Amino acid sequence: MENYLSQANLAHKIVVLPKCGHDMITIESENDDSLNWPANFWRWKRQPQEFADSIVDWIQK
Repeated sequence: MENYLSQANLAHKIVVLPKCGHDMITIESENDDSLNWPANFWRWKRQPQEFADSIVDWIQK
């Protein structure tokens, strides 16, 4: 990614967030392995604060 962005002469900053998925949006799981709704349901993990901070920082610059 770094190589492609540099070759395209695009201003960029790559931020690596430990233990985060690729797209930062579709990080979902079920609360248990049973198929017993409503006791079993999908939940989406909270996005790390660094994710939002890096976007706000990029917009402000």
